[in-house]
Amino acid sequence: MRKFSLLLKAFSISLVIVLLTNSIGYANEASNLYAATPKCGEWKFDSYSPANDQRIGIELLRQAVENDCSAQFTLSNQTFGGGYSLELKTITKNANTELLTNMGPYLVPGLNFEVQVVPIDRFQSAKVSVQGNITLASYLTVDLSFFLLRAGLAFAENKGCLISPEQGLLVALRAGPILGKTVRLAREGDLMGAKDELSKATFVFYEKAYDVLKDVGVDCSLTFSILSANKYFITAQITVAFLTWWPVVMFDYFKYIKLPASANLVYVPPAVSDIPPLEGWIAFGDKYNIWLIHPDGSGVTQITNIAPLQNSEWNVVNEAKWSPDGTKLAYSQLVYRADDYSSSKYTIFLYDVQTSATTTLLEDTGGDFNWSHTGEQIIYNTANFTASCNGCSMSGTELKNNGVWVINVENRAANMVYDGFSVQWSSDMTHVLRYPDMGYSVYVIDLSDNSYRETIIDERVYDCEWAPNELIIACWRGVSGEDNRAHGVVTLFDVNGNIILNIPLSDKMDLGSVDWSPDGKNLALGYFYSENNNFISETVILSLETQEFKSFVGRAKSDWSPDGQWIVTWGRVSDLQTVISVVNTISGKSFPLGEGEWAAWQP
Repeated sequence: MRKFSLLLKAFSISLVIVLLTNSIGYANEASNLYAATPKCGEWKFDSYSPANDQRIGIELLRQAVENDCSAQFTLSNQTFGGGYSLELKTITKNANTELLTNMGPYLVPGLNFEVQVVPIDRFQSAKVSVQGNITLASYLTVDLSFFLLRAGLAFAENKGCLISPEQGLLVALRAGPILGKTVRLAREGDLMGAKDELSKATFVFYEKAYDVLKDVGVDCSLTFSILSANKYFITAQITVAFLTWWPVVMFDYFKYIKLPASANLVYVPPAVSDIPPLEGWIAFGDKYNIWLIHPDGSGVTQITNIAPLQNSEWNVVNEAKWSPDGTKLAYSQLVYRADDYSSSKYTIFLYDVQTSATTTLLEDTGGDFNWSHTGEQIIYNTANFTASCNGCSMSGTELKNNGVWVINVENRAANMVYDGFSVQWSSDMTHVLRYPDMGYSVYVIDLSDNSYRETIIDERVYDCEWAPNELIIACWRGVSGEDNRAHGVVTLFDVNGNIILNIPLSDKMDLGSVDWSPDGKNLALGYFYSENNNFISETVILSLETQEFKSFVGRAKSDWSPDGQWIVTWGRVSDLQTVISVVNTISGKSFPLGEGEWAAWQP
């Protein structure tokens, strides 16, 4: 196996960030996306995200080196004084390869890097030299919106870390997400908290990188740098030390330098990528089980193993919802008798993403639930049914409702809130929506005094949702017109019932769902309709600022990514198939993930 020796020219302020990443995954996952790309040839892409560009570039570089290709790969998004560029030139046997990178919105004036990859011979080791220099100017250009600046892999020269190209790529790709909380705390100015978190992260780094580094046999170190909100430039290092035959991960150092008061931070908005991100999870399921998948389609993991039919009872997964911090997934499971559909009951479970442990939170509920915005409580209803069926219909259904309750996730203490069905909490947890007549009127309940205010009367309400950051409600409702037909309208109103905005919809959009974007500026509206005997489901993005629609045909339900750039949609494409896709809300480009009944994007 060819070995690469990575030589680090260290300098005082370590922004030695060679292999950029803030994503989870493996190099071959990128190749799956670009499997049609020729092994040798010329690649050119117009792309807009340093993270994704680097992912593609690294994969193409790996392909070219492995196949002794002469290849060129160019990415650029240049702006005056900044921008981002990545270029791979002339990769051939016994030839030099230059990887020149300007770190996009993370550009520091005076910062330059040059990386040379020198393949000496197929059966000999190769050397990668990394050199950089930094000059602090009177200002720094940084992107303060990303929680992670970048993580980079740097191997100390005096420790002679030998590693193959594949091993280096895998370690770099696995290291980035581990540092997420460390960077967030540092960005917020909590330097001691960041230091403590980094110490914890070393163990995770060990677990993630061990299978890659266990056979290297020498010491390697990971160095990364960030800029905090209070103008501290922070450098930290994690070392994988092979003290014996077994690798040990240690926390090397954590230091910070106060930048001069004259340093002016200039915000540069992050570029928009048309490629699904690697980081984060999307939970999705069919009727019986739940899986996790990365937005780019990688890392599919089944987290439940539910037998559909057991002891003459059907077991059906109803829905799943992420906790606000994304560490837990709550889901409800419906159990009913297989012979007559009677004795319906729901159980709510909690799945811990970090430990993969599942615990039972509630039994014998109504199935509908929501997290509080603090993640400390879950609000749920208790409505369920008993019924008899003589092989023909669900006639004679008896609905039992014991009201809406709130349970503390930690100590499991529960108390009743009110006697309705809806479990929609306002963002500040001071109000809830109530649907007492199963959709024909909407009440807002003030939890401070349990007072009711009726807002929409005698008009069919299909779906309502609180704004993520205001006491505003958006409802999709049907309003009777002169033709005595219900016409779709999206209405925004406040907790006092005052209508803020009415937006009429097209005639075919008469039944649907509402989903706010994370910033509260857009609504995803999903609906179904029939046209020329074809069943069509569709999602449109409605801008509340311009009241303009952007349409994405093919799916009727959706959930937003945390940054609002993507939505995951799902809906029937035929009588027998329901498909989940990730859709770019700007370009409209869609990436199918596979079959599933529902999906939920991790915050």
